Amino acid sequence: MIKAQIMAFLALVAASCATVPKSPEISSAEVKYFPDATFDETIENVFLDGKHYRDWYSNHLAALQEPSLYQADGRSEKYLRFVWLRTFHNPVAIRVEFSGKNTARLFFKLTDGAGGYVAGELVEEREKELDNSQIEKLLSAFTKINVCGQPTEDDNGYDGALGIDPGPCACIRQT
Repeated sequence: MIKAQIMAFLALVAASCATVPKSPEISSAEVKYFPDATFDETIENVFLDGKHYRDWYSNHLAALQEPSLYQADGRSEKYLRFVWLRTFHNPVAIRVEFSGKNTARLFFKLTDGAGGYVAGELVEEREKELDNSQIEKLLSAFTKINVCGQPTEDDNGYDGALGIDPGPCACIRQT
């Protein structure tokens, strides 16, 4: 129930964002989105290099013209990002940057690609300053569902969609 409330809240805020000019394009070759060992795993004594997943997610993040939270520039104290790579639909990124106790900006981005295929080109980009009430609701909801305390799962969907989390608290980056 609370997860649905967070998604509804983010969708509502993102829908009310002001459209902004496109950001300069970012290449995944220029930006490092994940540490080298992210997505590496060993299954039954067989080591699997996570490079495929690092590259796949990095390509989509670059197409969405998202900054690397791994190499954060320190302009914000805390980041929260939700990336939705739907197999047959347009990839979405919703990011919140907190830069002070009562200051946060929400960013919404959409490409014309498909999450399970080609990343595509950025076709929509919006941003909005969040007021104190919106910040409090968002942080309260994330505290209630204990985002960072949730187990990491590899949950494959029926249509080929993957639910892979690079580790605990991967969605929040504090500098």
